[in-house]
Amino acid sequence: METKKAVGAVVILVAVVGVLVVFVGLPAIQTQFHYEQAYPAGETTRVMIDLDLRNTEVSVVFVDDPSLMFSVDFIQYSSGAFNHIAQFRYWEHNDYYAFFLDPNPDIGDDAVFKEVHVTLGTATNYTIYIHGANCNGSIVFDNGAIIAGQEILMSSLGGNYLFKLTEDVSFSGAGLIVNTVHTELTLDINLPTGLNGQLEVYYGVSTTFTTMTGWSQVSGGINQPSVFATASSAQPLVDIEHDSQESVGGTLRN
Repeated sequence: METKKAVGAVVILVAVVGVLVVFVGLPAIQTQFHYEQAYPAGETTRVMIDLDLRNTEVSVVFVDDPSLMFSVDFIQYSSGAFNHIAQFRYWEHNDYYAFFLDPNPDIGDDAVFKEVHVTLGTATNYTIYIHGANCNGSIVFDNGAIIAGQEILMSSLGGNYLFKLTEDVSFSGAGLIVNTVHTELTLDINLPTGLNGQLEVYYGVSTTFTTMTGWSQVSGGINQPSVFATASSAQPLVDIEHDSQESVGGTLRN
């Protein structure tokens, strides 16, 4: 499997312990880094992404490229040699691939990543976990992104996330679970034919939808969660669970 070098790095040291691969840029002292991983031809092994962020602008998008596993660009608040301030870890397991991005625990984690931008391909499905505090960002499913029963988590103590899904996604029998915690949520949902949708929010949470086409509120009441859904909530289903007291709004279209 081929891994491209970080932009600006003079030397890339690849340390292998079991199946753990750690990429360390030496001696590049800078704020911007880029890592990219190709996807093995003919494979469909799923990929897990885990981003631990604070005070960060973050985005996740898809491009119609089955040869791309991931491309990651990030900007640190302060310059430094990579893996001194931040940690990037890539893992090859028997039944999944994974990469992790988090602060170096030796220096603290309040202001490490200023921006993180992730681009994903269309060879497989991705489980995506973004967690931390004071983050604003977006995840956009488009350009043939594969939906196959995976989970998306967007969690931030403060901040606002956009979750967008267009008609240009690939799916079959299983849908997508989207869970948001401790954050405001903006939705831009335009479901393709055959893909159903459901949104559940806590009782009393403010909901403001500028457009609701093919969706309606199907349940709710005093001390009961409010549920919005398409005519059918059977699989394949985009199941959005807003486990937060923060507001939710945007557009819902079927």
